[in-house]
Amino acid sequence: MGLSLISLCLSLLIHSGVFSDAGDLKSVSVMNGDSVTLNTYVIKHKDDVIMWYYGPKNTFVARINGKANSTMYSDDEMFKDRLKMNDQTGDLTITNITSQHSGVYTLNISKKKVYKTFNVNVSGEVKSVSVREGHSVILYTHVLKQGRDLIEWTHGPENTLVAIFDENVNRIMFSKDERFIDRVKLDDQTGALMIHETTSHHSGLHTLKISNNRNVSYKTFEVTIQDVRVLWHWVISAVGLLLLICVCILTKSRFNKNFTGSDGCLNLHKLQHPV
Repeated sequence: MGLSLISLCLSLLIHSGVFSDAGDLKSVSVMNGDSVTLNTYVIKHKDDVIMWYYGPKNTFVARINGKANSTMYSDDEMFKDRLKMNDQTGDLTITNITSQHSGVYTLNISKKKVYKTFNVNVSGEVKSVSVREGHSVILYTHVLKQGRDLIEWTHGPENTLVAIFDENVNRIMFSKDERFIDRVKLDDQTGALMIHETTSHHSGLHTLKISNNRNVSYKTFEVTIQDVRVLWHWVISAVGLLLLICVCILTKSRFNKNFTGSDGCLNLHKLQHPV
């Protein structure tokens, strides 16, 4: 009886919104051109209506109507072909993000009385890293882990998983993708990613996501793997060009020696009757 009464009270409190997320402002940082997902951390029920708004004017962004089993997206040009909602949770993903998408996004789930706000900051810095094929590369986070951080590394536009470090369970998981098997390590203090014996398959964007209960931050690295064969081609070409220049200089020097006199004047006799 006592347990039933407590359960009933908890249910009433949750339904009334006492345990809702009202006023919770979560900061999210993302690089220009990347994707960002704003997580609801709820499971949608049949009658839920999940709404997303943007900016101080609460511009409509997206909606899921659970009862009608329908999804609707904004027809605003800035969001066109960039939005996707998870039909199980209502998570909002914005792809190919630009600086114009910076600002406050508001989540409203009517039946659950859930209200959350996300401050999205889009920055344009992409760090370039270059390494010769077969060598190792380290992508530095320049941070120290903070207790309950979730550190995720992904690769390419498909966001292929490379590595995850979940401090909540103190567990590291690595990609099962053939390109990364037995080639990847994570620094257990900073989350820096190390890729050994690099190949051309490791070229492209590598994205770092660090998340915890309050914040989500992103960093992007453009990795270029230099083909050794191409480097040797340039070296051979440069050596060949250098030899050609030397031959030209020697030929010119011999010409000047044969057809000029001791006073430096052109010897016309030798020009008319070359030896």
